[in-house]
Amino acid sequence: MKQFLLLISILFLAISAGLAQAPSTTCGSDQVIQRMMDTDSKYVRNIFILNKRARALDRLPANERSNEIHTIPIVFHIIHEGETVGQGSNISDEQVLSALTALNEDFRKIAGSNGDGDGADVGIEFCLAKRTPEGDATNGIVRVDGTVVPGYAEEGIRASG
Repeated sequence: MKQFLLLISILFLAISAGLAQAPSTTCGSDQVIQRMMDTDSKYVRNIFILNKRARALDRLPANERSNEIHTIPIVFHIIHEGETVGQGSNISDEQVLSALTALNEDFRKIAGSNGDGDGADVGIEFCLAKRTPEGDATNGIVRVDGTVVPGYAEEGIRASG
């Protein structure tokens, strides 16, 4: 339970830190997105198409909008300090799945869960990715031993480049 709370806290801190950044500071994901926009024409085209579809949906009257549920595959990156799975910062697969369930309850506004309350069902569900961007099989959980990452013990994870 302690590790689960740690994972949830880290997720919320990461989101809060991203929202609270000073205007002169860029987020690491912003840097990656900008690099992809500058170098990957397929990515630019996909973003253009996605934005065009979003604008079209936004113009539809509420009674004409689809009730379709959109599923987004995600990958959890667990950075640990050399512990075995389920120990210390190397949280178990069950804890990851529990966090995924909580995420879905929040986005779908599931009655009787922490997601029940103010807000709306946004029609998005998340699942663990089954394929890497290269097409290889994955279980959607990537584990990295942070002790072999230069500077991790002193500084944690930082954007590079």
